Amino acid sequence: MRPFLSILHSKAHSWLCELRWGGRNQKGAGNTIGEEVEQVNSFLSRAAICSKYMSKAVLTDMLTIQASGWNKRKAANLEQTLAKRYMKTVQRITEATEDLEKLTAELSLQDDQVQQWVSDVEQWTTGTPSQNDLQKTIEGLYLSIKQRTFQLYRQSGGNKRRHKLRKKIVEEKKALEDAITEHNAVAGEADKLLPPNELLAEDNYSWKWE
Repeated sequence: MRPFLSILHSKAHSWLCELRWGGRNQKGAGNTIGEEVEQVNSFLSRAAICSKYMSKAVLTDMLTIQASGWNKRKAANLEQTLAKRYMKTVQRITEATEDLEKLTAELSLQDDQVQQWVSDVEQWTTGTPSQNDLQKTIEGLYLSIKQRTFQLYRQSGGNKRRHKLRKKIVEEKKALEDAITEHNAVAGEADKLLPPNELLAEDNYSWKWE
């Protein structure tokens, strides 16, 4: 078994992530609607008003009952849902096959060319990230550490919260150091970045690639 992102959730990820982990791109996933997570959250949200003032234990019980109700309703309607899904899938396969044949004829493509394109995309998603992706990673880690540092000294609610923030900051600093090392290994002398501590000491750092 392999995990995959729901269709709506995967749209918020990068193309590489969506192509690799999106529900509609997984072999053996079938024609699922891909929105199970969003449907469950929508179903559970109806308990928000009545559970707003509950204690943690009672709230947990309420959500457990709601989730069990969702599972029972899903199991009771499963045969009808699968039958409808099967009919739609058969229809979509026919339509998609016709569209593919028209497109390949219009572009004068052979089946082996299309398969090669699919193989190239699959290899691209499993390869190493490009320099542009690495730059985005560095920017994201820089902003995340800055935000967590601000929360550590301004918005923390107790020692337990501070401990979690410090632990996360240490992890992200290590990831930032690795990303900067990888970037500097291929960048020119003028484009190399400062070490993490010096980089984070500046409030508004001007990135070399901007």
